[in-house]
Amino acid sequence: MNEANVDLRDVLERFEKVEKHNRQMKNAALTILLLLAFAVLVGSAGALPKVIEAEQFVIKDPNGKVRGRFGFLDRISEQKKQLIPGPALVLYSDEGRSLARLGTFGGVTGDLHLESSAGKQSTGLTSNMLFFLDDNSVSRVEVGIPQGKSPSLTVSDSAGQERTIVGVTQLVYKQSGIVDKRAASSLVLLDDVGNVIWSAP
Repeated sequence: MNEANVDLRDVLERFEKVEKHNRQMKNAALTILLLLAFAVLVGSAGALPKVIEAEQFVIKDPNGKVRGRFGFLDRISEQKKQLIPGPALVLYSDEGRSLARLGTFGGVTGDLHLESSAGKQSTGLTSNMLFFLDDNSVSRVEVGIPQGKSPSLTVSDSAGQERTIVGVTQLVYKQSGIVDKRAASSLVLLDDVGNVIWSAP
């Protein structure tokens, strides 16, 4: 009886080993078949495309909120109060407010705009100018090389009136329209209506 039990246990152990080996062989065969099928599919699909075309890509966070857009987007022009289309990358806050925008609008020039916590444009960079705006979208500081002019720095008050101008060689006074030729090293201080109160040289 003991010999029969030992033989039966031995047979069962061998049977389990054969079944385990059989499962491993099935898994290996299935893996090889899947790899072959994948290779056939990839081979028949050809190489990955070198160009992907789309009008817009949307970037979402893990909660599904839109945090960025890349594509042909519209921007509201503060000066013209109209929509200007152009390719751009826009990044948004948790609340969906625009925080940063990089793009070309109207096909004129590339620009970068950063928004304040109040949702207003606060900093801008174009191909030749850097400017800072207040919460009322009034340009308060401009640094750069305006088209056809020399390098300059302009500081304005909250009404947008230029109060300090450095380095402008051809200064046009807004009130009178008079053009004043100045040295590249000039410094001009103006009052709240645009009258010169001090200048050098």
